[in-house]
Amino acid sequence: MLMAPIREPFFFRQFSSENRFIMSSEEVHLADSEIPTTLSEKIQHTRAHMKYLASGVILMALSHTAAAVPPSQFWPSCDISIQQGIRADNGSSDSDPLLSHVSLRVKVIQADAGTARKAGKLSESQTEMIWHHADRIRADATRYAREQGFLSAGERASLDRELDEVAGRLCARILQPIRG
Repeated sequence: MLMAPIREPFFFRQFSSENRFIMSSEEVHLADSEIPTTLSEKIQHTRAHMKYLASGVILMALSHTAAAVPPSQFWPSCDISIQQGIRADNGSSDSDPLLSHVSLRVKVIQADAGTARKAGKLSESQTEMIWHHADRIRADATRYAREQGFLSAGERASLDRELDEVAGRLCARILQPIRG
């Protein structure tokens, strides 16, 4: 059985009298029986290779796109600077904007913890620990606001630091690379 080297890109295949064409600068050999001879065989052969090329290009593009997206876009509680700047214009019943801020941050952390649990990035006990710690911070903020009639900026800053720690622990667990 004779082997014919390939010397042209597969989507521009043109067979010479020697049955040679180039394929990505590598020499590939086909058995004489595998070389398409009729026009319809050549078209069918080219279509088959185009499917593989298109699939490869799409997979490569998707892998680069996923790598280019910052992880904090998927996990809002991991972008601490944005979380600290949240303004609670969410229609909550809290009349105190500082209390609404703390409440909204807690909701974001709890939502990310639930999502991470569903994605298998956190165990049930880790999720509950984060959830309850964040809920305790919200309860403390509500208690401070009830006792004084408002939540002071100093208390908000202190609660923000606590929420930053909770978010930091959450993000340390969910953003660590997957080990295969």
